[in-house]
Amino acid sequence: MFTQYTQDGRVKARIDERGNRTEYRYNALGHLTETIYDDTPDTLTDSPRMTVTYDNLGRVTETTCLLKIEAHAFIACHLVFKVQG
Repeated sequence: MFTQYTQDGRVKARIDERGNRTEYRYNALGHLTETIYDDTPDTLTDSPRMTVTYDNLGRVTETTCLLKIEAHAFIACHLVFKVQG
């Protein structure tokens, strides 16, 4: 596996032994906001991805994803978190 890093040391991308690339994006505070998976013959959608949204205190408020799990099945999710306190 090959890993690329941003200038501030965060993981920018990983490339596995089969050449599949996964990219990671962050917000200004350094929180992971998006994971983008490589298009492969097995993926259902173009660039399957997972996104994460944070509130002003850095708490996760929402996660969305569209990921293929096998040849004829996929996961689509949209989770909303209610932060208290």
